[in-house]
Order: sequence, then structure tokens, then C-alpha cells
Amino acid sequence: MIKIRRSLLLAVILGFFISLSAVYAQTLNGRELTIRGDRWLTITSFSGKVELSTAQGDRRAARVGERLVSVGDTILTWANSTARLEIDQSAGYVSMAENSQMRIQTLSITSRGGRVTELTVLLGQVRLRIRRLTNPDTRIEIHTPAGVSGVRGTVFGVTVQPDGFTGVATSEGSVATRAQGETVMGV
Repeated sequence: MIKIRRSLLLAVILGFFISLSAVYAQTLNGRELTIRGDRWLTITSFSGKVELSTAQGDRRAARVGERLVSVGDTILTWANSTARLEIDQSAGYVSMAENSQMRIQTLSITSRGGRVTELTVLLGQVRLRIRRLTNPDTRIEIHTPAGVSGVRGTVFGVTVQPDGFTGVATSEGSVATRAQGETVMGV
């Protein structure tokens, strides 16, 4: 009797996980559904005055080891200040120059295990060092008021001026930048 109950319970649990995986494999309007997973950016170091503004509206001094995990979390560097953040799973690093603001736009996992990281640079300058990404569904994109830059194993920088003017420079690898309906490859 106990073996039958255990088998029945195991079958119900297995059925639940199979149906759950089928839901995540579906598409919505031609786009793959993404799953909010265990994703983050970790503040590995900083100098000067660096603040964290959370998606919930709290604003406080940043701390080394602190994780940005929610869409809307923003890190700000002030005059004579810098910050360095690691993208989870050691995908790469983001270095922020003084007087910069960067916000998490998306941190998700696709149904095929790809990690999607979209960051918005609102102001200032960031430099990214991203390792070669092996999962074709993994993407790292930097959004600015002027456009979007996507990377797959490169070192590049993005500068956003107060008026929204954006510059992208590549020092290793290549970066595809899309703005005003055009895509330009930077090498």
C-alpha cells in the first residue's frame, strides 16, 4: 500500500514538472518565453561614492559583494568614483566610470538555458569585458537612449552624454550596434 502511494505521488510530481517544462517551451507572439531565474550582478569593487537605487525605491551607499537582482535596480557612480560589477556565472565584467548610471533592464533564463542580460546605461561611461558565450540563446545587450549594442565575447565601451548622444568603441572582438533602424558592426 505504501509503495503504491509513493509511486502515485512520484508520478504526480513528475507529471507536474513535465507540464511545467512544456509551458516554458511555448512561445508568445513569436518570442520565446523567458524564466526569471537566479541571476544577478555583483559589486566586486568600487572607489569613491557609489550608490545603489533599488527597484523598490530605496537608495543607499553600495557595498562590495552586494547583488543587483531586480529589474530596475540602478547603480550610480559620482565624481571621482568608479565601480566594477561581475555578471553571474562569470560571463564578464562591467566597469563604470565616474558620473555614470546603469540600470538592470532584464535578467532572465530562456527555456533552452540561455542567459539574457540587458543593461541600460542612462548616463556616463561603461566598459565591458565579456567572455566568449557558448550558448547561442545567451545574450548581453547594452541599451542607451540612442540604441542597443550586443556582444558575444569582446571588450568594448559605451559612453552616454547628458543629451543622450552615445558612442561605442570596441577594443577586442566585435559589437553589433542597432540605432535608428540600422545595425553597424564595430570591430
